[in-house]
Amino acid sequence: SFFSAAFMRSYLEHEMHPGQVLAETYRTLVPGGVVLIKVPNFASLNRIIMGKRWCGFRYPDHLNYFTPGTMSEMAKRCGFKVHFPLFGRIPTNDNMHVVLKKPV
Repeated sequence: SFFSAAFMRSYLEHEMHPGQVLAETYRTLVPGGVVLIKVPNFASLNRIIMGKRWCGFRYPDHLNYFTPGTMSEMAKRCGFKVHFPLFGRIPTNDNMHVVLKKPV
């Protein structure tokens, strides 16, 4: 319970154990602390249309691909409240932005 915020920009898709990273981040945040996350949006329409040619596929660096649903589920299991800003999960956006908050 030391940090008030964490910023994970283009990180979790590279992490072998993203759930463990979020759980440890939760542990280190003060009550009311936030995590700002940006990852590729596997649910984007562009990914569906482009298929294997989607710009979000980066082998072998990207170990994980998240949708708004999978990101929410993982974060909630770690104890976070999940919020997607208005621009956070637009279906045409190749990226997803999410704000996680540790309850007070």
